[in-house]
Formats: sequence, C-alpha cells, structure tokens
Amino acid sequence: MILDLYSIIMPPGQSNTSSNRDVISLVVVFLALLIVVYLIQGTFKDNEKAADQVSQPEGTKENVIVRETNLNEVSGRERLPIGFPTDVPVDTSAIVESFSANYPDRGVTQSTVSFSSNKSQAALFSEYATFMTNTGYDFGQSGKNENLKTLFGTKDGNDLLIVFPINNSVTSVQITYVERK
Repeated sequence: MILDLYSIIMPPGQSNTSSNRDVISLVVVFLALLIVVYLIQGTFKDNEKAADQVSQPEGTKENVIVRETNLNEVSGRERLPIGFPTDVPVDTSAIVESFSANYPDRGVTQSTVSFSSNKSQAALFSEYATFMTNTGYDFGQSGKNENLKTLFGTKDGNDLLIVFPINNSVTSVQITYVERK
C-alpha cells in the first residue's frame, strides 16, 4: 500500500528515491499520529462528560405538604402548627414562626414553632428540661446539652427538639416536634 501511495503522490517522471520515500513516510506517520491523538482526545472528553454526569446526582423528589400558620389571622393555641403537642408550653402571643411539614410517604409530620422570650437562656433551658423530664421524654446519652442549650428527647417513638438561640440580646425558643405514624 505504501508503494501505491508513493506512485500517487510522486509526480510522473520523478524517481522514487530513498529521500523522497523518507519524507513521504514521515508525513504519513505524522498524519496517522494526529488522527490517533484526535481520537484519544475525543474519548477522554466523552469520559469526562460521563464522569461529570455521574458525580452530579439529581435532587431527590419527595412528597411533602407544608402548612404555614397565618399568625395575623389566629390567636392563642390556634397559632400552633398542625400536629404540635398541646402539652408543650409555648408563649403563643410571642410566636414569630409556626408551620408543619407532612411527609406522607414516610409517615412523618414535623411541627415547628419559634417564639421570643424575656426569660434568660438558662431559665428557659431549665424550664423545658423539667417539662420534658416530667412528661416522660428520654434524653438518651446526649439529649440534654447545657453548654449548647439544646434539648432532644424521645417519647412513644416521637422526637422533641428544643434550642434556645440568642439574637440581638433576645432569647428565642425554637421547638420542633417530629411525629411518626
């Protein structure tokens, strides 16, 4: 095949000298290398695209129903989110956030309420720790953290989480109740 290529490339009347053959051979080898490099680069780019697609998982799609309480239209205990336990002490007049999130596929409902308080962080922590102990919540090994001012307890398979952040010298109480059905 190389001899056929020489006869095509060489103009008529010129001899196929060894130097001409060497130049033509180098050109052919160079073109072949360029083609191989081009094919290899294409393969690497395809692999990189495939790796990018694999490493970027799609977001999960979950059935969730969120209900925010319109705090301007209700008062008293009606300001508490759907599913929130009625025995948990809450200053309903100071609620700043109240919502529930129902996850029907999991059989879980999360009810969250936040309110501001004039009481100190330590006083609120003590009050809620006493409440949770007296009503049968199990704190486990790390559910009562006085340093971080967090309480986490379980009762009847349901969870109660209470945190006491301070923002601009005002103590807030954030309570989340997770009910499993």
